[in-house]
Amino acid sequence: MNTRSLALAAILIAPACTSVALTRPPANDLERSVIFREAAADGWHGISSEDPISTAVMRIIDPADVDAESRIEALPDADQIATAALALGGDPERTSLRLEAWIERPGSDPVPLHLPGYDALDELDLRATPRALGDTPPTALDLTRTMARQGSRVLVRAVLEDQSGVQLGEAHESRFRIEQMGWHSEYHPSVVLAKPGYSAASEANFRFTPGIAWLHSYRPRPDEQGHWQDWMRATKMSIGPHAMLLQFDSEDEVEVGLGVTAGFWGGVLQLGFGYNLMADGGQDRQYLYIGSSMISLAQAADRSFGALSGW
Repeated sequence: MNTRSLALAAILIAPACTSVALTRPPANDLERSVIFREAAADGWHGISSEDPISTAVMRIIDPADVDAESRIEALPDADQIATAALALGGDPERTSLRLEAWIERPGSDPVPLHLPGYDALDELDLRATPRALGDTPPTALDLTRTMARQGSRVLVRAVLEDQSGVQLGEAHESRFRIEQMGWHSEYHPSVVLAKPGYSAASEANFRFTPGIAWLHSYRPRPDEQGHWQDWMRATKMSIGPHAMLLQFDSEDEVEVGLGVTAGFWGGVLQLGFGYNLMADGGQDRQYLYIGSSMISLAQAADRSFGALSGW
């Protein structure tokens, strides 16, 4: 591989490594009063981190990663919301809380999502129904029953309103990026450069060949800590079997290779080793390859152009 190829690989890999969750303190009283968190199948993982004694929100993860098979919970604290209303010059007896959620899509209008207890179905449209501060039940957004898919972004918004419907202070907004968390697997179609494992052969050159890999990886949640989690965040490593259509021997119309692939940064970089099932035997069967997943390349390019457009 020459210098130009390495430079191109660096450009493609860089955007794949930039999706890092940022932590910050609450910006206003409302952010301390309404907790948004992920409800995962293997336990609770905080999107907002609350103080165990006062239950006040101490930090916000923004943007947050949420398991696509989970749900987002909104947990309002009526007493703290009333305190926030007073601080904004409102009357808690005449102030209401509005909770809304949307799927954000580039180039189109947001799609409203159902938050039980805080909206009503009006024919084919969802109509928000603000709740009095003395009656603000917890609610949840079940992601499995929405049109949200991996890569989608969900906006959850909390607003305080006076009796005339005028907003008090700033809204509390959290955006969630839907991602596969924990252990998961994906198929990666790819076009790679493969080379026979024996250097003495005249055909022992890198050649383009199509293939597919079934890669397994682990994506830590933002609140998981440890050396293993740090390694997986830094490398986004994955491993699994692959199948290749090789073209090493001009006399064979079809050559099939099976082996193992290690992927990095979501499959943007792939390294593999395997055996050519159609070869005669011995070292002739071995091959190695370097390549990239077509899906990961497309996603990396989308993130790059999305960052330029502000999405």
